[in-house]
Formats: sequence, structure tokens, C-alpha cells
Amino acid sequence: MRPMTVENKGTLLMCTLAHAVNHTQILIIAALLPMFKEIYGLSYLMTEAIIAVYLLFYALLNPLTGVLFQGASKKLLVAMGKAVSGGALGVMAMVQGYVPLVATQALFGSAGGMYHPAGTSLLAERYGREIRGRVMGVHGFGSSLGMILGPLLVAFFISSFDYRFALKVFAGVSVLFGLVFYYTVKEDGQREKGPDIGSMLRKRRFRVVVAAFGLRESVFWGIKAFLPLYAVAVYNFSLPSAAALLAFLPVVGLLANLLGGFLADKYDRVQVTRVAVMLTAVSLGGFYFVTGEGAFYLLVGLTALGIYMTLPTFDSILADITPEDGYVKAYGAMYGVGFFLGALIPLGLGLLSDYVEPRASFLLLSGVMLLCYAVISMRKVFVHTREK
Repeated sequence: MRPMTVENKGTLLMCTLAHAVNHTQILIIAALLPMFKEIYGLSYLMTEAIIAVYLLFYALLNPLTGVLFQGASKKLLVAMGKAVSGGALGVMAMVQGYVPLVATQALFGSAGGMYHPAGTSLLAERYGREIRGRVMGVHGFGSSLGMILGPLLVAFFISSFDYRFALKVFAGVSVLFGLVFYYTVKEDGQREKGPDIGSMLRKRRFRVVVAAFGLRESVFWGIKAFLPLYAVAVYNFSLPSAAALLAFLPVVGLLANLLGGFLADKYDRVQVTRVAVMLTAVSLGGFYFVTGEGAFYLLVGLTALGIYMTLPTFDSILADITPEDGYVKAYGAMYGVGFFLGALIPLGLGLLSDYVEPRASFLLLSGVMLLCYAVISMRKVFVHTREK
């Protein structure tokens, strides 16, 4: 592993910005869901299906990137993903009707799904275990930054212009960033070969890490997909205010990412993850019982603190147990499972909201996080010694 050189710092900066762009784009869709529900007169289930399609194709491209593009340039994969995402946003700005809107999410999600296997691997292969938690924390900081910018920019544009204009602006920025990334990031000529995904999946430790992260990620995206709709329905938020609410979560996440990365390097990574997961589960369960707006914001903050702390810890744990030439496939598998479950859970939340009551959805989210806690509490699974 290389020391912290100027070149490595530049790679960390560009990957952090790429992570920000990626999650700005995802949160654009989440922030627009209440508007789509109103424009097309949709049920909760039909509304959640929009982001579910995006996340499903995002999930599909994570492992496919590791398998189909084995040996390809990682910086090229990141740049291609940003360019195609920009094209998808441009198409989305022009389509009319619910069905074309949903269909466009397939292209948009596929392009976004190319980032994590390539971008996270660029960092994992450059930094040793002694600082990896902090590096992944900075990388996660970019995710939080993007999740702040996306909803706030949507709130601004739908208040001052219209959402189609916003999508065209985001499209241009995405394509431009892809070009800048490709021409500024330096990459080794050496290409990853590594073990096949089947041999990785035969290791119990790898399967458990992927399963636990998948449960965590499903709740993470369930919160993003459902919280704006819940705020409009229960607390009478305006559409711009509901979009801006999504930015409150990653504001807390900015600190939580850095805190989680720092604690992951200083203490036992598994124990840090367990505490953060339990905090998230308890906070989500609390939504079912509170009605006041002050308590609502408090629970949003505690939920964000817990769930954002777990991103750098999981990224670091996976790197610890993966051979250095297997990062692309490992992260592709982990994020693929995570986004696949993330695509399913909004549908469950939509069904509960339509046929039971909206607040019951938080019990489902809390239960999934408790299951995640049970998985990461399995003994003799998570260790800090790298498997060769």
C-alpha cells in the first residue's frame, strides 16, 4: 500500500467528489417523489416504484461491473458512469407520463451503479488498513455532501423554476464531471484479475459481511424514499420543505461519516458498527410512537447519526477481509446486494402506507436494522486479520 502522497490525496479528492455527484443524483429522484405523486395522482406504492426501479438497476450493475469489466480501467468506469447518468437525466427532463418516467430510471440506475465497485476500489487499493477507516470516512463525507446538495438544489429549482430545468442542469454537470475525472485521476497500468466471485461467496465471513451491509443499505434507501412522503402526509410539509428535509439527514451524516471512520481506526470496527446499528434501530422504532414535530426532528437526527456512521465501518471491514486484487468484485457484490434490497423495501413501505398506515413503515425499517444487528453479532465471523 502506498503512503499518503500528493497523487493519492488527489485520487481521494476526486473519488470523494465523484461520490458526491453520485448521491446528488440519487437524492434528486427521492426529493422529487412527492411532486411526482401529486402530478400523476399516484398511490404510495406507485410512487415508491419510481425509485425502486432506479435502485434495482443500480443494484444489478454493481456486481456486473466487477464481472464484465474485470481488468478495465477503474477511472474509465467512473467517468463512463457519470457521462451516461448525465444523458439519462437529459432524457428524463423530456419524457411525459408515468410509464416513460419509470422506464428512464433503468438507464439512470444502471449508470449510477458503475461507481461503487470502481471508485471505492481505487481508494481501497491505495491505502493500508491503518488509515483505511479515515479514508473511507472522507469518501463517505462526499456521499453526505451530495445528499445535501441534491435535495436543496431540487427545493430551489422547483420553487424558482421547474424540475425539468433542474434535470437539464444536473445532466450537464454530470457529463462535465465525468470528463474532468477521467483526465485528472492517475491510475496504475496494472489491472485487477483477482479471485472469481464464486470463490469469494464460498467464504462465510464474506457472505455475512455482504448480508449485514445489504440489510443496512436497504434501510438507508428506505428512509430516503419514504421520509419526504411521510413528512408531507403527516406533518403537512410543502413540496420544497419535504425536499429540503432530505438534506437534514446528511448534514448530520457529514459528522457521522468522519466520526465512524475515526472510531473504525481507533477501536474494534465490529463493535462500533453494532452500536451504530442499534442506535439506528431504536430511533426508527421511535417514529411509530411520536407525533410532535420537535421529536420528529430529533429522531431524524439520531437515525442519521447511527446509519451514516456505518458506511465507513462496513467499507473498511470488507477491505480487511478481501484480497487486494479482488476489490472491484467484492464491492460490486456488497453494494449490489445492498441496492437490490434497497429497491425492494420502498415497495414494502408503500404497501404498508396504502393498506395499514404510513407510520407502520418505521416498524419495518426498525425490524430490518435489528436483523442487521443480529447478523453482525455472529461470533467468529468479523475479524481484523486479512484473509489471503
